[in-house]
Amino acid sequence: MQTLIKVYEHNKNLIEKFLFSTLEKQHGKGLGAEALHNLFGLFPCLEAAYGTDDGFKQLTPVYLRRGQSDRGIGEEISGLINRGDFTDDRMITEPYISLMSGRLVLTVVLKSDTGYDFYDFNLRALLERLGLVPGHRRFSLFTRGVYLLMGSALIFFAIFSVLYGFAYFWWDICSHSRHFSLETIFKPVIAVTLGLAFFDLGKTIINHEVFRASETLEAFDAKSFVTFLTSIMIALLIEALLSVFKASLSAFSDLLYVAALIASLALLFFVVNHFIRGVGIWERRTSAENKGNRRENDVV
Repeated sequence: MQTLIKVYEHNKNLIEKFLFSTLEKQHGKGLGAEALHNLFGLFPCLEAAYGTDDGFKQLTPVYLRRGQSDRGIGEEISGLINRGDFTDDRMITEPYISLMSGRLVLTVVLKSDTGYDFYDFNLRALLERLGLVPGHRRFSLFTRGVYLLMGSALIFFAIFSVLYGFAYFWWDICSHSRHFSLETIFKPVIAVTLGLAFFDLGKTIINHEVFRASETLEAFDAKSFVTFLTSIMIALLIEALLSVFKASLSAFSDLLYVAALIASLALLFFVVNHFIRGVGIWERRTSAENKGNRRENDVV
């Protein structure tokens, strides 16, 4: 989302000229059926159009690419006007998240005979049409399908791992009830922990690479990545603890390998700790930059 906004801000004048010059050629025809058909055909990035009176009270339904919605009729939408300034009876708002589609959009407002006409444009689709961001629809659908397959496979194996843990525990209890050991508990716990890690990874892949309609998703989800690493490390720690018990009860010669495993885990914890600190610094810096940008916009 931040990348789209930065690209828009850098090319704002070009985008405004394109939208105003193209819309004003069709604007005199109003929001009739023929005019809307031409507009949606001319602008694949146009999501919605609707009209208001001079007091910004919505008069028309929200005309969509397929059908229309009566949402908002009779309501004032003056809050949207505060996102920009009128110049020569026309205005373009700053990008915002649409409540109707959940996507990042910007709205063009033009003066009409009955009041004002509003046009909502999908920002990503608009930037793709202007060649400001890469957009290859067929390849994008292919990559989403591949990511969906891989994410679903991870979720499947996560469920299988959890079920295997329960089945292993139940089978071991029923078959060796007189020879209960710590391995009977540790193995299912490791299976469930790995299942949790696989599920988090598959869920993150699907959320970010398949369901990208929501522009609120950031490009990097540190929380999910840290959760995945934590689950893996917990499983390794449980395995190391089980190895310590096995070595102490049977073969002390294996303690050297167990010590090497524990030392490796300690190094892994050290690296992950520094990674989390770096993510925290990056998030605080990004938050400070966003606050600074908002303050600059308020001043302007």
